[in-house]
Amino acid sequence: MAERWRLLKQAYYILRYLGPRVVWLRAGVYLGRMLGTTARTFRRRPWERIDLATIARICREVVHCVPVRPQRDAVHAPCRTTRGVAPAAAGDDLVGALKIAFLATGNFSHVRQFAEFLVARGHDVHLVTYTDRNLAPIPGVTVHELAGDVDPRGAQHRKWRYFLVIPRLRRLLQTLRPHILHGHYVTSAGLLSMLSGFKPYVLTAHGSDLAGSMQSPVWRLILRRVFAEAALVHAGNAYLGELARQLGVPEHKLLVVPLGLKVERFRYRLPRRFESPLRLISTRKLGDVYDPQTIVAGCALLWEHGIPFHLTFAAGGSLEPTLREQTVALGIAEQVTFLGGYDYATLPGLLGDHDVYLSASRWDGTHLSLLEAMAAGLVPVVSRIPANELWLEDGRTGLMFTIGSARELADALARLTQGDVDWSVVTMTNRRRVEAEGDLQKTLPRLEERYLRLVADSRSRDRR
Repeated sequence: MAERWRLLKQAYYILRYLGPRVVWLRAGVYLGRMLGTTARTFRRRPWERIDLATIARICREVVHCVPVRPQRDAVHAPCRTTRGVAPAAAGDDLVGALKIAFLATGNFSHVRQFAEFLVARGHDVHLVTYTDRNLAPIPGVTVHELAGDVDPRGAQHRKWRYFLVIPRLRRLLQTLRPHILHGHYVTSAGLLSMLSGFKPYVLTAHGSDLAGSMQSPVWRLILRRVFAEAALVHAGNAYLGELARQLGVPEHKLLVVPLGLKVERFRYRLPRRFESPLRLISTRKLGDVYDPQTIVAGCALLWEHGIPFHLTFAAGGSLEPTLREQTVALGIAEQVTFLGGYDYATLPGLLGDHDVYLSASRWDGTHLSLLEAMAAGLVPVVSRIPANELWLEDGRTGLMFTIGSARELADALARLTQGDVDWSVVTMTNRRRVEAEGDLQKTLPRLEERYLRLVADSRSRDRR
């Protein structure tokens, strides 16, 4: 019992550090639920038990490394670098290069494109990851693994590992002294960026991180504080930008720019006539937010109508065992292939072997997988959500179906075989739009420009 009270006391100081009373009281409810989930899991699976002393030790480490009352007269206070983390040296020359630290999970492929672009522009790029995974090397990028083994999409009872990452992140940033800290995913990396104490930090909302959090009152309160401390919030499309505005992000701190991709990597080809079998592919993760069960159910209905197909799930995910069982139950196991994951370098060739791109996601940000398919000349058949409607017009540049409706998905796929639309014109239109609005070489320079402006503003305040 004494150990439990000690844990609650340490958690109180952490929550008190997070901000206004309304925030930490609501966040306390979230932490209580998280601990309750942990306790129930441990009762069911005692071999995963973690004693309270371990959690209390982690909490004490966080509290001791984060002063509750930072000094107001610190040397670097004018440039708003608080809580003990120093800014980049004042004598650095901005004309040469910026030192930029990305904070993200190591398996997040979109960060690679950011990093490669900035390295090519001559910047010193570092990737700070809080997952225990063997990362593929990125030329010119220094990788720092915090070894926290945190998975933002993993089980709820493992979220306590974030407490272990914070002190390591703070020590690393004190050593690196980057000009900019850029967190990808406003929930996990956003919260870690704020608790690291480093300024200025930039956040990118990729989609499900922000759209999914809007359903939780607790996360909305936390994100308001995270965004208030951020120097810049980058939204991948207008829909995410509007969500950020709802959480109090002012226009001067908001940058709405598509994430983009290297269009030249994807060789466009005219689609063949949709003959038997239809070659379908989904490159989305096999997780709940992407609803792959609806894709399987829709394809089963297509099979019942006598239309042959072959479906490839390129990515892996937690739902793969469930989906395999579903394909067997529906009698289409031989028509579905699970790759379990793919190398991003092989993606252009993988897309080129298929005709139709499928996505049933419930919400999304900048749907980069969709842009990749559009660039490669595939016909998109996707769920009707704001993120997809920004890029497609139902019936003219793609086909859409209601979220969770397997019947509408099957009807859309059946329409492809009727020959009433010249899909070569559709795919060429899509390719040209991606070249004009989704090319990485046109979108990321705007983000780089904001980097330079933020560092210049920080130096200007430092000289006053």
